[in-house]
Amino acid sequence: MFVLKTDVISRRELLRASSAGLAAMSAQSLRAQSATDARVSVIDGGGANVVVCEDASGRIVVDSGTAKFDAKDLAKGCRVLFNTHYHLDQTANNEVFAAAGATIVAHDRTRQFLSVERWIPEEDRWEPARPKAARPTSTFIGDGSMTVGTEHIDYGYLLMAHTSGDIYVYFRESNVLAVGDVASPLRDPELDWFTGAWIGGRVDAMDTIL
Repeated sequence: MFVLKTDVISRRELLRASSAGLAAMSAQSLRAQSATDARVSVIDGGGANVVVCEDASGRIVVDSGTAKFDAKDLAKGCRVLFNTHYHLDQTANNEVFAAAGATIVAHDRTRQFLSVERWIPEEDRWEPARPKAARPTSTFIGDGSMTVGTEHIDYGYLLMAHTSGDIYVYFRESNVLAVGDVASPLRDPELDWFTGAWIGGRVDAMDTIL
């Protein structure tokens, strides 16, 4: 997941970071203090970045990490979990968060992909549908917003950018934007063409992010 502190990076720096591989900010070093008492951090979710916004009222988490990530402690006190898209690196621990009482928010296409058996072309195999407990419980089509504790969160659809169900999550008070695998400071993000992603969708998504 590419995460950036939006007040410390320019338009030119974002384009350079996402296309040329120059890191705008490492996952380990990003610690954003908001205008309120919320704090946004990025942690290693077993090889995939997990964004955590926490204040006295609880946690908001973006993506649940890979299958090798032990998310039980993180799930405690989590009120909302966002899935930026359906890939297993971002959704492997959804059941853990659901069991802890979190609402799972995602684009409706992400819910659809998690609900059915899917063909994985590069591995020449079928991936079974995820259990009902792993599927989003609150979905949207275009965009939306919510206030959780002291943090106002805007989120929206990035049409056919990396999959056909990508979203961004913007923590307004902390001024931090999480965009899943739509952009990367390390490599050119893979296009999940089998679900409808294409280069034009990625270009449009970059415009939306900017």
